[in-house]
Amino acid sequence: MPILISKIFPGLAADQSRALRLGDAILSVNGTDLRQATHDQAVQALKRAGKEVLLEVKFIREVTPYIKKPSLVSDLPWEGASPQSPSFSGSEDSGSPKHQNTTKDRKVIPLKMCFAARNLSMPDLENRLIELHSPDSRNTLILRCKDTATAHSWFVAIHTNIMALLPQVLAELNAMLGATSTAGGSKEVKHIAWLAEQAKLDGGRQQWRPVLMAVTEKDLLLYDCMPWTRDAWASPCHSYPLVATRLHLKWPRCKIHCPL
Repeated sequence: MPILISKIFPGLAADQSRALRLGDAILSVNGTDLRQATHDQAVQALKRAGKEVLLEVKFIREVTPYIKKPSLVSDLPWEGASPQSPSFSGSEDSGSPKHQNTTKDRKVIPLKMCFAARNLSMPDLENRLIELHSPDSRNTLILRCKDTATAHSWFVAIHTNIMALLPQVLAELNAMLGATSTAGGSKEVKHIAWLAEQAKLDGGRQQWRPVLMAVTEKDLLLYDCMPWTRDAWASPCHSYPLVATRLHLKWPRCKIHCPL
């Protein structure tokens, strides 16, 4: 992501030049290319620039409305992440405390059935990004930490809390599906969790993407998003009978094939 000018102080050099505006991306400073630079590297380049600074910038119109807004957090998109099934939405214990929106500069994101990942949908050369994918797979929140250790600590904390909610999700799923004799050809849901699937794109490129896997008494089911309703549950992207499935566990130095 380029380094953006988010504030211009009145009366100072940038304002007096009348050549810069909010939303400009800084491409270079005195000939030093900053297109791939981190924020810290850009700050150091500006500090070393001296009294006369020559900036190469490019205006990015799409980010201007967000930069000019006083509040950014409350505008984060996270629609469609709430359960739509009466069984889920009507649960007295949602696993999250009730929050009152006393300020606009806040966004409460329920962790139930979110997918916390790292190095999945975008490159992380500095190893300090955390990806939080919504249960409906429509939104992704990218969290950037100050260093690798902080990123690891936050990832473990978020992932641990997501996993702690799984027993509640399983109970609600089985309660919802209990009204029918079968659920996609299976019965009780034994486990459900997000994994990463390697998909082939046009041109032979490969990319990892989230995939939701559920295991029932008889089947292995794959979904693109969390199936909150009976109809959604009955329509998996793929369904594999466990009796005809072979489990392949792969470690760096060994491979194990386990027929089920």
